[in-house]
Amino acid sequence: MNTNIIDSINNQINWWYEAYYDGGWSENNVYRLDHYPYKQKMFIKLHHASSDRINDIYNTFKNEISRNNENH
Repeated sequence: MNTNIIDSINNQINWWYEAYYDGGWSENNVYRLDHYPYKQKMFIKLHHASSDRINDIYNTFKNEISRNNENH
């Protein structure tokens, strides 16, 4: 996948993000940050996630790659 992953910030691992939309709520997501839909007045908040959550997200990415490879 052509994307970037946050490996660590200040030597702390397991970072993920939430997007907040104006007048809305945080979005629980597994979207790659470079594919996240941008809307005016939104902001993104980084936070620590559990190792299990990060592994689930990475597995979603792996499944996406597998499906893509099967379709080519």
